[in-house]
Amino acid sequence: MDLNKTEKEVIEIVLRAGEILKKHFVSDNLDSYDKGGVDFATEADREVDSFLSGELKRLYPEANFLTEETAPSDYSSMKDLDDLWVIDPLDGTANFSRKDDNFAISIALVNKGKPVLGIVYLPISNKMYSARADRAEAFLNGEVISVSLVSELNGQRFR
Repeated sequence: MDLNKTEKEVIEIVLRAGEILKKHFVSDNLDSYDKGGVDFATEADREVDSFLSGELKRLYPEANFLTEETAPSDYSSMKDLDDLWVIDPLDGTANFSRKDDNFAISIALVNKGKPVLGIVYLPISNKMYSARADRAEAFLNGEVISVSLVSELNGQRFR
């Protein structure tokens, strides 16, 4: 798989999925459902999950999928699969449901348990993070990002 091409294609799909989330975010009608325990999801979770899976399946018909909304109770057998798309269509559902804009679409391509490509998109702030196994750098909106040089937090004040 050509990771340059795949990354570009997935970013385009994720941007479109972000538009779906934005539409739901500003809506006054946010349907939710119980997933058991304290976990819940919204109609936005389902819609974006279906959209992402459908678009990726169209581009990569042989791929496998593990999504938060459709995951089996035991997915341990998936650890040895190639071309496994791991998707959280709405990472931060509680924030989303409270109109807090700290939520994201998280998606990764994994081969035999090893991540190959990862994309995290925050639609409201328009921040697109990406990383690939064949590159040493991670990116934010196409610009290289790096780890802070601060090695100790003693006496440091952060905002």
